[in-house]
Amino acid sequence: MGHEATDVDAFYKVKWLLFGFWKRVTFLWGYFCLAELLFVGVIVGLCAYAGISWPDEESTGIVASLGMGAALALTPRRGILHYLFDFGFDRTIAWHIFFAYTALGLGLFHGIACMFEEGNWNPFQDDEFTTGSLSVIAMLVLTLTSLPIIRRRLFEVFMKFHWIAFPAAVILAIIHVGGEAFAIYGGGALFAIDLILRFVFVMVNSPNAKVNLKALPSGVAMVEFERKFVFEAGQYAFLFIPAVAWTELHPFSITSGNMDQTVRFYIKNEGNWTEKLINMAKDGASVTVFADPAIGKIGLDWKGSRYHSFVFFAGGIGVTPMLSIARDLAEDKRNGRDIEIFFHWAVRDIQLFYDILSHEKEFAAQVQAGLINFTLHFTAKGESTSKPKDWAYDYTVERTRANVGDILSSFKQREGHVAALACGPPKLRTSVMAESSKRGYVDFHVETFLF
Repeated sequence: MGHEATDVDAFYKVKWLLFGFWKRVTFLWGYFCLAELLFVGVIVGLCAYAGISWPDEESTGIVASLGMGAALALTPRRGILHYLFDFGFDRTIAWHIFFAYTALGLGLFHGIACMFEEGNWNPFQDDEFTTGSLSVIAMLVLTLTSLPIIRRRLFEVFMKFHWIAFPAAVILAIIHVGGEAFAIYGGGALFAIDLILRFVFVMVNSPNAKVNLKALPSGVAMVEFERKFVFEAGQYAFLFIPAVAWTELHPFSITSGNMDQTVRFYIKNEGNWTEKLINMAKDGASVTVFADPAIGKIGLDWKGSRYHSFVFFAGGIGVTPMLSIARDLAEDKRNGRDIEIFFHWAVRDIQLFYDILSHEKEFAAQVQAGLINFTLHFTAKGESTSKPKDWAYDYTVERTRANVGDILSSFKQREGHVAALACGPPKLRTSVMAESSKRGYVDFHVETFLF
């Protein structure tokens, strides 16, 4: 049965025809959407214009303020790129980091150029030099405490320094630049608006006091509470749990489907915060959860008619957003949409598979109904994959990793384009991006929390 055109299809068709920016292209060191290259081109053009308009050492300060303004504009979780081009926060924050580094480099260059011009190498020689130098020092502190080794392992250090050094760098830069800090004003306004709207959202939709916090045998904690906000398949939310830490919010993928009445998260031990939450779950503790608005965006025309086949690649706990998206598509298929859905999940711990699928009964039922072609890739050597006595579902097991290239090549002669979606370890994500890019009939979307 064919998939009839709907108003939703028409909307997506017009949108992607006008903004054909979903297509990723290889450029220099990675894969970029055309919209990203367009946005960066505009910023670079403005910097070039500023340098030409003010051809002296002062122009380097104006250009540095443009970099800071761009970094500020890209800080909101639902920022300008999200609304213009449906960018997820993970890609937006990558450009935030890029422009923050740019602002720091240009700020250092500006200070050196001005001291050279003055013939005085004291960075605190007067009030103007002092404010500029202190702003650069604050940006340097931000940069050092944002390095991956700090951000991933000592998140609380990263956050606390951001909330201290970030406003200091901005305020000092405004004092230093004065009336020409228009880019900083604009970026700061966007950030402030986002902060206010998020605060209002949390106050209206939280707290979630009736929380089902459960420790699963695989060492993962399940957090579930009543659904009070709208979210799309594949999105994630920042959670604030005061009983765990008063100063930290952490992002986790929403596993629930759009049709569910509750919101579920599966949280793996990745550091001090998650370890404490899992221990509280084991102790049967009660917690109150505050949730930010759901964010994230699938970088594909997945609700339109472009794709006939969807292939999911998940590794370990990375299965959580993939389950949500696959469930949504399976319901579309049940309602007559002409698509094929293939799901490949690689795990080293078979207990993780049982723990999650035993709670995601709707997904398991879709597999049993033939709506999803499901394959489990069990990669631990020597361990048994025998099913528990009360396990009611059938599935295909392969004792090897998913061969992404071979799997995608099998779709070459099929009808329509292929959408490849992945979430998991870096090696899996890189493989999906690389193998998809080799094939003109495959577009990819990769979920990552490396921000």
